Amino acid sequence: MKIRVGFGFDVHQLVEGRELWLGGILLEHEKGLLGHSDADVLIHAICDALLGAANMRDIGYHFPDTAGEFKNVDSKILLKRTVELIATKGYRVGNIDATICAERPKLKAHISVMQTKLAEVMDIDVDDVSIIMIKLKVLFVLLFSLWGATSGFAQNTKLKFNKDGKFKIVQFTDVHFKYGNPASDVALERINEVLDTEHPDLVVFTGDVIYAAPADSGMHKVLEQVSNRKIPFVVTFGNHDDEQKMTRDQLYDLIREVPYNLLPDRGNVSSPDYVLAVKSSSDAKEAALLYCMDSHSYSPMKDVDGYNWFTFDQIAWYRNQSAAYTAANNGQPLPAVAFFHIPLPEYNEAAEDENAILRGTRMERACAPKINSGMFTAMKESGDVMATFVGHDHDNDYAVMWKGILLAYGRYTGGNTVYNHLPNGARVIELNEGTRTFTSWIRLKGEVIDKVSYPASFVKDDWRKR
Repeated sequence: MKIRVGFGFDVHQLVEGRELWLGGILLEHEKGLLGHSDADVLIHAICDALLGAANMRDIGYHFPDTAGEFKNVDSKILLKRTVELIATKGYRVGNIDATICAERPKLKAHISVMQTKLAEVMDIDVDDVSIIMIKLKVLFVLLFSLWGATSGFAQNTKLKFNKDGKFKIVQFTDVHFKYGNPASDVALERINEVLDTEHPDLVVFTGDVIYAAPADSGMHKVLEQVSNRKIPFVVTFGNHDDEQKMTRDQLYDLIREVPYNLLPDRGNVSSPDYVLAVKSSSDAKEAALLYCMDSHSYSPMKDVDGYNWFTFDQIAWYRNQSAAYTAANNGQPLPAVAFFHIPLPEYNEAAEDENAILRGTRMERACAPKINSGMFTAMKESGDVMATFVGHDHDNDYAVMWKGILLAYGRYTGGNTVYNHLPNGARVIELNEGTRTFTSWIRLKGEVIDKVSYPASFVKDDWRKR
Protein backbone atom coordinates (compact mmCIF):
# COMPACT_ATOMS: atom_id res chain seq x y z
CA MET A 1 0.00 0.00 0.00
CA LYS A 2 1.39 3.39 -1.01
CA ILE A 3 1.59 5.85 1.91
CA ARG A 4 2.45 9.57 1.74
CA VAL A 5 2.94 12.03 4.60
CA GLY A 6 2.24 15.77 4.46
CA PHE A 7 2.98 18.67 6.79
CA GLY A 8 0.87 21.80 7.24
CA PHE A 9 1.39 24.97 9.25
CA ASP A 10 -0.76 28.09 9.51
CA VAL A 11 -0.98 31.23 11.65
CA HIS A 12 -3.74 33.88 11.83
CA GLN A 13 -3.93 36.98 14.00
CA LEU A 14 -6.66 37.30 16.64
CA VAL A 15 -8.58 40.57 16.17
CA GLU A 16 -11.75 42.14 17.47
CA GLY A 17 -14.91 42.17 15.38
CA ARG A 18 -14.44 38.67 13.95
CA GLU A 19 -16.08 35.34 14.80
CA LEU A 20 -13.71 32.63 16.00
CA TRP A 21 -13.94 29.51 13.87
CA LEU A 22 -11.62 26.63 14.74
CA GLY A 23 -11.75 22.99 13.73
CA GLY A 24 -14.97 23.59 11.84
CA ILE A 25 -16.96 24.92 14.81
CA LEU A 26 -17.84 28.41 16.11
CA LEU A 27 -16.34 29.25 19.52
CA GLU A 28 -17.45 31.95 21.93
CA HIS A 29 -14.62 34.46 22.29
CA GLU A 30 -14.15 38.20 22.28
CA LYS A 31 -11.86 37.99 19.26
CA GLY A 32 -11.73 36.06 16.03
CA LEU A 33 -9.07 35.08 13.50
CA LEU A 34 -8.27 37.55 10.74
CA GLY A 35 -8.39 36.23 7.18
CA HIS A 36 -10.05 36.31 3.76
CA SER A 37 -12.19 33.26 4.56
CA ASP A 38 -13.49 32.41 8.02
CA ALA A 39 -9.75 31.98 8.85
CA ASP A 40 -10.11 28.54 10.45
CA VAL A 41 -6.41 28.04 11.09
CA LEU A 42 -6.71 24.34 11.91
CA ILE A 43 -8.57 23.47 8.73
CA HIS A 44 -6.17 25.55 6.64
CA ALA A 45 -3.20 23.65 8.05
CA ILE A 46 -4.93 20.34 7.35
CA CYS A 47 -5.59 21.43 3.76
CA ASP A 48 -1.92 22.33 3.29
CA ALA A 49 -0.86 18.97 4.70
CA LEU A 50 -3.18 17.07 2.37
CA LEU A 51 -2.17 19.05 -0.70
CA GLY A 52 1.50 18.74 0.18
CA ALA A 53 1.28 14.98 0.61
CA ALA A 54 -0.37 14.69 -2.79
CA ASN A 55 2.16 17.09 -4.38
CA MET A 56 -0.62 19.52 -5.33
CA ARG A 57 0.91 22.80 -4.10
CA ASP A 58 -0.94 24.58 -1.26
CA ILE A 59 -4.22 26.10 -0.12
CA GLY A 60 -3.34 29.56 -1.43
CA TYR A 61 -2.86 28.20 -4.91
CA HIS A 62 -6.24 26.45 -5.08
CA PHE A 63 -8.25 28.95 -2.99
CA PRO A 64 -6.52 32.35 -3.42
CA ASP A 65 -7.42 35.24 -1.13
CA THR A 66 -7.86 37.38 -4.23
CA ALA A 67 -10.92 35.40 -5.32
CA GLY A 68 -14.27 36.85 -4.29
CA GLU A 69 -15.91 33.44 -4.10
CA PHE A 70 -13.78 32.60 -1.05
CA LYS A 71 -14.56 35.80 0.86
CA ASN A 72 -15.77 34.72 4.35
CA VAL A 73 -16.24 31.17 3.04
CA ASP A 74 -16.75 28.33 5.51
CA SER A 75 -13.37 26.57 5.62
CA LYS A 76 -15.12 23.21 5.84
CA ILE A 77 -16.02 23.80 2.19
CA LEU A 78 -12.34 24.29 1.40
CA LEU A 79 -11.47 21.10 3.27
CA LYS A 80 -14.10 19.11 1.40
CA ARG A 81 -12.81 20.44 -1.91
CA THR A 82 -9.27 19.58 -0.87
CA VAL A 83 -10.29 15.99 -0.15
CA GLU A 84 -11.89 15.90 -3.61
CA LEU A 85 -8.75 17.34 -5.17
CA ILE A 86 -6.42 14.71 -3.71
CA ALA A 87 -8.92 12.05 -4.80
CA THR A 88 -8.24 13.07 -8.40
CA LYS A 89 -4.72 11.71 -7.92
CA GLY A 90 -5.96 8.53 -6.28
CA TYR A 91 -5.51 9.47 -2.60
CA ARG A 92 -7.75 9.62 0.43
CA VAL A 93 -7.10 10.60 4.02
CA GLY A 94 -5.72 7.95 6.36
CA ASN A 95 -5.51 9.91 9.61
CA ILE A 96 -4.89 13.41 10.98
CA ASP A 97 -2.59 14.30 13.90
CA ALA A 98 -2.92 18.02 14.72
CA THR A 99 -1.53 20.24 17.44
CA ILE A 100 -2.92 23.70 18.20
CA CYS A 101 -0.95 26.52 19.85
CA ALA A 102 -3.34 28.77 21.78
CA GLU A 103 -3.62 30.04 25.34
CA ARG A 104 -7.21 31.19 25.01
CA PRO A 105 -9.96 30.22 24.67
CA LYS A 106 -9.77 26.92 26.50
CA LEU A 107 -10.38 24.16 23.96
CA LYS A 108 -10.53 20.97 26.01
CA ALA A 109 -14.34 20.83 25.99
CA HIS A 110 -14.47 21.43 22.24
CA ILE A 111 -11.90 18.93 20.97
CA SER A 112 -14.32 16.02 20.58
CA VAL A 113 -16.77 18.19 18.63
CA MET A 114 -13.97 19.32 16.31
CA GLN A 115 -12.91 15.72 15.78
CA THR A 116 -16.44 14.70 14.85
CA LYS A 117 -16.93 17.64 12.50
CA LEU A 118 -13.60 17.18 10.71
CA ALA A 119 -14.05 13.43 10.39
CA GLU A 120 -17.46 14.02 8.84
CA VAL A 121 -16.09 16.44 6.24
CA MET A 122 -13.17 14.17 5.32
CA ASP A 123 -15.28 10.98 5.41
CA ILE A 124 -13.02 9.19 7.89
CA ASP A 125 -13.55 7.72 11.36
CA VAL A 126 -13.49 10.04 14.37
CA ASP A 127 -10.79 7.81 15.80
CA ASP A 128 -8.57 8.86 12.89
CA VAL A 129 -8.57 12.54 13.93
CA SER A 130 -6.27 13.53 16.79
CA ILE A 131 -6.19 17.11 18.12
CA ILE A 132 -4.08 18.29 21.08
CA MET A 133 -2.82 21.64 22.41
CA ILE A 134 0.77 22.72 23.11
CA LYS A 135 2.81 25.84 22.49
CA LEU A 136 3.59 24.98 18.87
CA LYS A 137 1.07 24.14 16.22
CA VAL A 138 2.04 21.51 13.68
CA LEU A 139 0.27 18.63 12.05
CA PHE A 140 0.98 15.57 10.06
CA VAL A 141 -1.34 13.63 7.81
CA LEU A 142 -1.10 10.16 6.34
CA LEU A 143 -2.51 9.39 2.93
CA PHE A 144 -2.84 6.03 1.36
CA SER A 145 -3.43 5.39 -2.30
CA LEU A 146 -6.85 4.43 -3.60
CA TRP A 147 -4.94 2.36 -6.10
CA GLY A 148 -3.21 0.35 -3.40
CA ALA A 149 -3.91 -3.16 -4.50
CA THR A 150 -3.65 -6.74 -3.37
CA SER A 151 -2.13 -7.58 -6.74
CA GLY A 152 0.39 -4.75 -6.80
CA PHE A 153 -0.19 -4.02 -10.47
CA ALA A 154 -2.69 -1.16 -10.59
CA GLN A 155 -0.64 1.43 -8.76
CA ASN A 156 2.41 0.87 -10.98
CA THR A 157 0.69 1.57 -14.31
CA LYS A 158 0.45 5.11 -15.61
CA LEU A 159 -1.81 6.04 -18.50
CA LYS A 160 -0.19 8.61 -20.77
CA PHE A 161 -0.59 10.14 -24.22
CA ASN A 162 2.15 8.98 -26.57
CA LYS A 163 4.69 11.29 -28.21
CA ASP A 164 2.24 11.88 -31.07
CA GLY A 165 -0.44 13.06 -28.66
CA LYS A 166 -2.62 9.96 -29.05
CA PHE A 167 -4.18 7.60 -26.51
CA LYS A 168 -5.95 4.52 -27.86
CA ILE A 169 -8.71 2.62 -26.04
CA VAL A 170 -10.28 -0.66 -27.16
CA GLN A 171 -13.79 -1.31 -25.85
CA PHE A 172 -14.94 -4.92 -25.69
CA THR A 173 -18.55 -5.39 -24.66
CA ASP A 174 -20.97 -8.25 -24.06
CA VAL A 175 -18.47 -11.06 -24.49
CA HIS A 176 -21.06 -13.38 -22.87
CA PHE A 177 -18.32 -15.95 -22.43
CA LYS A 178 -19.22 -19.52 -21.55
CA TYR A 179 -16.21 -21.38 -20.26
CA GLY A 180 -15.63 -24.64 -22.15
CA ASN A 181 -18.32 -23.87 -24.74
CA PRO A 182 -17.00 -23.89 -28.34
CA ALA A 183 -19.51 -21.18 -29.24
CA SER A 184 -17.34 -18.74 -27.28
CA ASP A 185 -14.15 -19.52 -29.19
CA VAL A 186 -14.88 -16.82 -31.77
CA ALA A 187 -15.06 -14.23 -28.98
CA LEU A 188 -11.48 -15.03 -27.90
CA GLU A 189 -10.36 -15.08 -31.53
CA ARG A 190 -11.77 -11.62 -32.10
CA ILE A 191 -10.31 -10.22 -28.87
CA ASN A 192 -6.87 -11.50 -29.81
CA GLU A 193 -7.09 -10.23 -33.38
CA VAL A 194 -8.18 -6.77 -32.25
CA LEU A 195 -5.43 -6.51 -29.64
CA ASP A 196 -2.74 -7.62 -32.08
CA THR A 197 -3.97 -5.21 -34.74
CA GLU A 198 -4.72 -2.11 -32.67
CA HIS A 199 -2.09 -2.26 -29.90
CA PRO A 200 -4.21 -0.21 -27.46
CA ASP A 201 -2.98 1.75 -24.46
CA LEU A 202 -6.01 0.60 -22.44
CA VAL A 203 -8.76 -2.00 -22.72
CA VAL A 204 -12.22 -1.42 -21.25
CA PHE A 205 -14.71 -4.26 -20.85
CA THR A 206 -18.16 -2.69 -20.53
CA GLY A 207 -20.09 -5.50 -18.90
CA ASP A 208 -21.58 -8.95 -19.40
CA VAL A 209 -18.14 -10.50 -19.73
CA ILE A 210 -19.31 -13.93 -18.56
CA TYR A 211 -22.55 -15.80 -19.17
CA ALA A 212 -22.12 -19.16 -17.43
CA ALA A 213 -20.49 -20.88 -14.48
CA PRO A 214 -17.74 -21.39 -13.50
CA ALA A 215 -17.56 -17.61 -13.33
CA ASP A 216 -13.98 -17.47 -12.07
CA SER A 217 -12.62 -19.66 -14.86
CA GLY A 218 -14.59 -17.75 -17.47
CA MET A 219 -13.49 -14.34 -16.23
CA HIS A 220 -9.86 -15.41 -16.02
CA LYS A 221 -9.96 -16.87 -19.53
CA VAL A 222 -11.23 -13.64 -21.06
CA LEU A 223 -9.00 -11.28 -19.10
CA GLU A 224 -5.80 -13.26 -19.63
CA GLN A 225 -6.00 -12.42 -23.34
CA VAL A 226 -5.28 -8.83 -22.29
CA SER A 227 -3.02 -9.35 -19.28
CA ASN A 228 -0.75 -11.77 -21.17
CA ARG A 229 0.01 -8.88 -23.51
CA LYS A 230 0.74 -6.61 -20.52
CA ILE A 231 -2.00 -4.16 -21.53
CA PRO A 232 -3.71 -2.17 -18.74
CA PHE A 233 -7.44 -2.89 -18.47
CA VAL A 234 -10.59 -2.21 -16.47
CA VAL A 235 -13.98 -3.91 -16.23
CA THR A 236 -17.39 -2.41 -15.57
CA PHE A 237 -20.10 -4.93 -14.74
CA GLY A 238 -23.25 -5.70 -16.71
CA ASN A 239 -26.53 -7.14 -15.52
CA HIS A 240 -25.52 -10.76 -16.22
CA ASP A 241 -22.01 -10.93 -14.73
CA ASP A 242 -23.13 -11.65 -11.17
CA GLU A 243 -25.73 -14.24 -12.20
CA GLN A 244 -23.12 -16.99 -12.57
CA LYS A 245 -22.81 -18.11 -8.90
CA MET A 246 -20.41 -15.33 -7.92
CA THR A 247 -21.34 -11.97 -6.42
CA ARG A 248 -20.15 -8.59 -7.67
CA ASP A 249 -17.85 -8.38 -4.63
CA GLN A 250 -16.26 -11.71 -5.44
CA LEU A 251 -15.87 -10.93 -9.12
CA TYR A 252 -14.37 -7.52 -8.40
CA ASP A 253 -11.81 -9.01 -6.01
CA LEU A 254 -11.01 -11.72 -8.54
CA ILE A 255 -10.39 -9.17 -11.30
CA ARG A 256 -8.08 -7.18 -9.04
CA GLU A 257 -5.83 -10.23 -8.77
CA VAL A 258 -5.28 -10.28 -12.54
CA PRO A 259 -2.06 -8.56 -13.66
CA TYR A 260 -2.40 -5.12 -15.32
CA ASN A 261 -5.86 -4.37 -13.95
CA LEU A 262 -6.44 -0.74 -12.95
CA LEU A 263 -9.40 -1.29 -10.63
CA PRO A 264 -9.09 0.59 -7.33
CA ASP A 265 -9.67 -0.97 -3.93
CA ARG A 266 -13.44 -1.25 -3.62
CA GLY A 267 -13.50 -0.44 0.11
CA ASN A 268 -16.89 -1.37 1.54
CA VAL A 269 -18.86 -1.25 -1.74
CA SER A 270 -19.39 -4.06 -4.23
CA SER A 271 -18.35 -2.22 -7.37
CA PRO A 272 -17.14 1.39 -7.03
CA ASP A 273 -17.20 4.12 -9.62
CA TYR A 274 -13.77 5.54 -10.38
CA VAL A 275 -11.97 7.88 -12.73
CA LEU A 276 -8.69 7.23 -14.54
CA ALA A 277 -6.53 10.20 -15.45
CA VAL A 278 -4.49 10.12 -18.66
CA LYS A 279 -1.29 12.12 -18.30
CA SER A 280 0.14 14.56 -20.80
CA SER A 281 2.79 13.31 -23.22
CA SER A 282 5.23 15.95 -22.00
CA ASP A 283 4.78 15.95 -18.22
CA ALA A 284 2.81 14.45 -15.34
CA LYS A 285 -0.15 16.80 -15.73
CA GLU A 286 -3.60 15.30 -16.19
CA ALA A 287 -4.72 15.72 -19.82
CA ALA A 288 -7.89 13.59 -20.09
CA LEU A 289 -10.29 11.67 -17.86
CA LEU A 290 -11.92 8.26 -18.20
CA TYR A 291 -14.98 7.73 -15.97
CA CYS A 292 -15.78 4.08 -15.26
CA MET A 293 -19.15 3.52 -13.60
CA ASP A 294 -21.42 0.71 -12.49
CA SER A 295 -24.86 0.99 -14.12
CA HIS A 296 -26.18 -1.85 -11.92
CA SER A 297 -28.64 -4.49 -13.12
CA TYR A 298 -32.40 -4.53 -12.67
CA SER A 299 -34.90 -2.05 -11.29
CA PRO A 300 -35.07 -2.21 -7.48
CA MET A 301 -38.72 -1.10 -7.51
CA LYS A 302 -41.52 -3.63 -7.90
CA ASP A 303 -43.74 -1.20 -9.78
CA VAL A 304 -40.97 -0.20 -12.23
CA ASP A 305 -39.87 -2.94 -14.58
CA GLY A 306 -36.70 -3.10 -16.65
CA TYR A 307 -33.27 -1.94 -15.64
CA ASN A 308 -31.71 0.06 -12.82
CA TRP A 309 -30.54 3.67 -13.04
CA PHE A 310 -27.64 5.69 -11.65
CA THR A 311 -28.26 6.69 -8.04
CA PHE A 312 -28.17 10.26 -6.77
CA ASP A 313 -25.02 9.34 -4.82
CA GLN A 314 -23.33 8.28 -8.06
CA ILE A 315 -24.34 11.49 -9.78
CA ALA A 316 -23.05 13.52 -6.83
CA TRP A 317 -19.80 11.52 -6.96
CA TYR A 318 -19.42 12.31 -10.65
CA ARG A 319 -20.14 16.01 -10.12
CA ASN A 320 -17.59 16.18 -7.31
CA GLN A 321 -14.91 14.41 -9.34
CA SER A 322 -15.53 16.61 -12.35
CA ALA A 323 -15.51 19.79 -10.26
CA ALA A 324 -12.28 18.81 -8.51
CA TYR A 325 -10.45 18.08 -11.75
CA THR A 326 -11.80 21.26 -13.31
CA ALA A 327 -10.65 23.32 -10.33
CA ALA A 328 -7.20 21.73 -10.52
CA ASN A 329 -7.09 22.64 -14.23
CA ASN A 330 -7.59 26.36 -13.59
CA GLY A 331 -11.35 26.18 -14.08
CA GLN A 332 -11.20 24.44 -17.48
CA PRO A 333 -12.95 21.03 -17.76
CA LEU A 334 -10.60 18.29 -18.92
CA PRO A 335 -11.67 16.29 -22.00
CA ALA A 336 -13.40 13.16 -20.72
CA VAL A 337 -15.28 10.05 -21.82
CA ALA A 338 -17.37 7.66 -19.73
CA PHE A 339 -17.82 3.89 -19.83
CA PHE A 340 -20.66 1.81 -18.36
CA HIS A 341 -22.96 -1.01 -19.46
CA ILE A 342 -26.62 0.06 -19.59
CA PRO A 343 -27.43 3.01 -21.89
CA LEU A 344 -28.92 6.22 -20.53
CA PRO A 345 -32.55 7.05 -21.36
CA GLU A 346 -31.25 9.80 -23.65
CA TYR A 347 -30.04 7.15 -26.11
CA ASN A 348 -33.63 6.53 -27.18
CA GLU A 349 -34.50 10.21 -27.13
CA ALA A 350 -31.57 10.98 -29.42
CA ALA A 351 -32.01 8.02 -31.79
CA GLU A 352 -35.69 8.85 -32.30
CA ASP A 353 -35.02 12.50 -33.12
CA GLU A 354 -35.04 12.87 -36.90
CA ASN A 355 -32.65 15.81 -36.74
CA ALA A 356 -30.01 14.04 -34.63
CA ILE A 357 -26.95 12.87 -36.54
CA LEU A 358 -26.55 9.11 -36.07
CA ARG A 359 -23.81 6.94 -37.55
CA GLY A 360 -23.54 3.17 -37.33
CA THR A 361 -26.08 0.38 -36.93
CA ARG A 362 -29.32 0.59 -34.96
CA MET A 363 -31.36 -2.61 -35.01
CA GLU A 364 -33.16 -2.36 -31.68
CA ARG A 365 -34.48 0.12 -29.16
CA ALA A 366 -32.07 0.93 -26.36
CA CYS A 367 -32.94 -1.09 -23.26
CA ALA A 368 -32.46 1.88 -20.96
CA PRO A 369 -33.90 2.45 -17.47
CA LYS A 370 -37.52 3.57 -17.28
CA ILE A 371 -36.49 6.22 -14.75
CA ASN A 372 -34.14 9.06 -15.67
CA SER A 373 -32.16 10.06 -12.59
CA GLY A 374 -30.18 12.83 -14.31
CA MET A 375 -26.69 11.55 -15.11
CA PHE A 376 -26.77 13.02 -18.63
CA THR A 377 -27.80 16.40 -17.24
CA ALA A 378 -24.95 16.26 -14.74
CA MET A 379 -22.48 15.54 -17.53
CA LYS A 380 -23.85 18.32 -19.70
CA GLU A 381 -23.69 20.86 -16.87
CA SER A 382 -20.20 19.78 -15.79
CA GLY A 383 -18.89 20.19 -19.31
CA ASP A 384 -16.13 17.58 -19.36
CA VAL A 385 -17.68 14.42 -20.87
CA MET A 386 -17.48 14.34 -24.65
CA ALA A 387 -19.00 10.87 -25.08
CA THR A 388 -20.39 7.86 -23.28
CA PHE A 389 -19.71 4.27 -24.42
CA VAL A 390 -22.02 1.41 -23.42
CA GLY A 391 -22.99 -2.14 -24.38
CA HIS A 392 -26.07 -4.13 -23.34
CA ASP A 393 -27.95 -4.00 -26.67
CA HIS A 394 -26.18 -6.49 -28.93
CA ASP A 395 -27.66 -5.32 -32.23
CA ASN A 396 -26.59 -1.69 -31.86
CA ASP A 397 -23.20 -0.15 -32.50
CA TYR A 398 -24.27 3.38 -33.39
CA ALA A 399 -23.10 6.74 -32.16
CA VAL A 400 -25.51 9.68 -32.05
CA MET A 401 -24.86 13.29 -31.09
CA TRP A 402 -27.21 14.65 -28.45
CA LYS A 403 -26.85 18.18 -27.12
CA GLY A 404 -23.10 18.15 -27.67
CA ILE A 405 -22.43 14.73 -26.06
CA LEU A 406 -21.91 11.67 -28.23
CA LEU A 407 -23.98 8.70 -27.07
CA ALA A 408 -22.24 5.61 -28.44
CA TYR A 409 -22.34 1.83 -28.28
CA GLY A 410 -19.44 -0.57 -28.45
CA ARG A 411 -19.62 -3.52 -30.82
CA TYR A 412 -20.88 -6.90 -29.62
CA THR A 413 -17.76 -9.00 -28.95
CA GLY A 414 -19.25 -12.35 -27.96
CA GLY A 415 -19.88 -15.57 -29.82
CA ASN A 416 -23.16 -17.34 -30.54
CA THR A 417 -24.07 -17.79 -26.86
CA VAL A 418 -26.86 -15.20 -26.78
CA TYR A 419 -28.89 -13.20 -29.30
CA ASN A 420 -26.78 -11.35 -31.88
CA HIS A 421 -27.13 -10.28 -35.50
CA LEU A 422 -23.90 -8.37 -36.13
CA PRO A 423 -20.43 -9.83 -36.84
CA ASN A 424 -18.53 -9.59 -33.57
CA GLY A 425 -15.80 -7.03 -33.02
CA ALA A 426 -14.82 -4.07 -30.87
CA ARG A 427 -14.96 -0.30 -30.76
CA VAL A 428 -11.73 1.68 -30.84
CA ILE A 429 -11.47 5.21 -29.43
CA GLU A 430 -8.37 7.32 -30.04
CA LEU A 431 -8.18 10.50 -27.95
CA ASN A 432 -6.25 13.53 -29.16
CA GLU A 433 -4.16 15.37 -26.58
CA GLY A 434 -4.93 19.02 -25.91
CA THR A 435 -8.24 19.11 -27.76
CA ARG A 436 -11.82 18.03 -27.18
CA THR A 437 -11.66 15.65 -30.14
CA PHE A 438 -11.28 11.94 -30.79
CA THR A 439 -11.55 9.41 -33.59
CA SER A 440 -13.47 6.16 -33.29
CA TRP A 441 -14.11 3.12 -35.44
CA ILE A 442 -15.46 -0.42 -35.33
CA ARG A 443 -12.84 -3.14 -35.73
CA LEU A 444 -14.16 -6.38 -37.24
CA LYS A 445 -12.39 -9.46 -38.59
CA GLY A 446 -9.94 -8.10 -41.14
CA GLU A 447 -11.62 -4.71 -41.61
CA VAL A 448 -12.56 -1.34 -40.13
CA ILE A 449 -16.01 0.20 -40.56
CA ASP A 450 -17.85 3.34 -39.45
CA LYS A 451 -14.83 5.53 -38.77
CA VAL A 452 -15.93 8.85 -37.28
CA SER A 453 -14.40 11.94 -35.71
CA TYR A 454 -15.83 13.83 -32.76
CA PRO A 455 -17.29 16.35 -33.12
CA ALA A 456 -16.71 16.86 -36.87
CA SER A 457 -18.66 13.80 -38.08
CA PHE A 458 -21.70 14.85 -36.07
CA VAL A 459 -21.96 18.54 -36.92
CA LYS A 460 -23.61 19.94 -40.04
CA ASP A 461 -21.31 22.33 -41.84
CA ASP A 462 -22.34 25.52 -43.57
CA TRP A 463 -22.88 24.30 -47.12
CA ARG A 464 -22.65 27.87 -48.41
CA LYS A 465 -18.96 28.03 -47.40
CA ARG A 466 -17.84 24.87 -49.14
